[in-house]
Amino acid sequence: MCMARDVAVAMVNKSIDLAEAKNDNRYLMDFVKLHKLLYLGQCFILSRYDMCLFEDDISAHRCGPYVDGIGFIPAEYGFGVLKEKIIKSKNGVVYLPISYSRTETVDLILEKYGTKTTDEIVEISKGTKAYQAYEGRYDEHLRIPTEKMADSGRELFRS
Repeated sequence: MCMARDVAVAMVNKSIDLAEAKNDNRYLMDFVKLHKLLYLGQCFILSRYDMCLFEDDISAHRCGPYVDGIGFIPAEYGFGVLKEKIIKSKNGVVYLPISYSRTETVDLILEKYGTKTTDEIVEISKGTKAYQAYEGRYDEHLRIPTEKMADSGRELFRS
């Protein structure tokens, strides 16, 4: 099973490639936007392929869904826009390439949502039924079940 950090690295690196190739800095993201895009990717792949994008939990927080397992990014790169490709962490962990279906999911999410602002992505992710089921109950660790994310994915990605 894939880890969230591997998908996060692929998504950040792909967003940098897109920003350079299309000369469009809107593809660059901060840490908050990354969390929300990973959540939307998890919703999509669960609804389309009945598989997880990554195995780490996603929790409902006051400012939207947050993905466990990618806390290494602000420690190394700060909370500003992520502009440098991530090759490996300071502790020497090498990130693994993700599978073809996961790469397709990252591409689709960046194509559909990559140029939206962080605030727009927060609103989209907070507007999903999976997140709204926990709205207002933030005092505990509220893991969003994959079944609810699959339902939200079906609503977001009808085709």
